Amino acid sequence: MFDVDQLHSPKLRASDGETRFEVGPTLAHDRGLATSQRKEETMRSRFSFLVLAAAVVAAPAFAQDNQPAGRWDGVLVRDGAQAPISVDLREDDGIWRGRLELDGASSPLDGLRVAGNSVHFEQPRQGVFDGTVSGGSITGSISASDSKGADSKGSFTLSREEPPESFGDAITSSGP
Repeated sequence: MFDVDQLHSPKLRASDGETRFEVGPTLAHDRGLATSQRKEETMRSRFSFLVLAAAVVAAPAFAQDNQPAGRWDGVLVRDGAQAPISVDLREDDGIWRGRLELDGASSPLDGLRVAGNSVHFEQPRQGVFDGTVSGGSITGSISASDSKGADSKGSFTLSREEPPESFGDAITSSGP
């Protein structure tokens, strides 16, 4: 007979005193390690897959903050003067459309382009707007030339206008 502690060694001492070399227990032990390593690799792979899946699912939620669609209110600063400004942007089937409200007048945007977090649009008699979306704000510059060829530059800052919260329960009345 032999000791159980010797199972992991290829050299065994039999009860008759002879030394024998056995490979079986060593191979079994190695197989046990290989199985353990495979289980560990499988667990790592599953964990990595879960982390990747969570990131894919969460990405649209974070990306929405940098999408320019929505209503934006802010200030236009040009030649030292400030004016309130509102911009409405929306995307329909990959085509961006928008309106600019400035000095009490509202008109559609020309040349509206969105690429990543960059927004570009033009407004006749107002200028060319180039901005960058970052979370809940758009900041950028405006450049224009008047009818006499004089250049005018400025900047604008817009904040996302959150949709109003629901008003709660409807008011009901009963009887006279």
